[in-house]
Amino acid sequence: MNIVEGLHLAVDSFIQLHREHPGVNAELEMVGWMGPQHEEYWKEQVRKLEAARLEGKWRYLGSIDRNDKLRFLNQIDILCVPTIYREPKGLFVLEAAAAGVPYILPAHGAFPELHRRLQLGKLVEPNNATAVSVALWESIQQPRLTETGRAANRERIQAMVSIEEHARQLIHVLDRRNEP
Repeated sequence: MNIVEGLHLAVDSFIQLHREHPGVNAELEMVGWMGPQHEEYWKEQVRKLEAARLEGKWRYLGSIDRNDKLRFLNQIDILCVPTIYREPKGLFVLEAAAAGVPYILPAHGAFPELHRRLQLGKLVEPNNATAVSVALWESIQQPRLTETGRAANRERIQAMVSIEEHARQLIHVLDRRNEP
């Protein structure tokens, strides 16, 4: 649980979503390692959630292993990581996409490039809880993905990142180098 992951923005946007749309059927599930240096930061997030009277609408699952991550990705509807850090790789986005899960991410770091390729979610203005809240609301308004929809997303993403596709792209680049 690191400030750079933008947990405070996720919490603020979740609170705003519930404040602006009372009765919305949305829960916040948080995962990730949290060390002693994050204790005050975490307590602040809990205080905000409690002050907003959102008991029972959120939970922290702690640090999860690979199997728990797969279960987690298969149960969530949206991956929202409004990190303030300009993520250089975005591995967690690829993992979610491979599970067919749409995302809400800030438009910085590796995310714009990933989004151009994946087209499976939304980019929002960085460091803006209101933009995240609006994107969450818009996503909630969409029909929930069925298992068939998730499977279609998974197949499309897996084909996009396959060895065969990367080999095809490499051959295309090499062929272009040989053009006059």
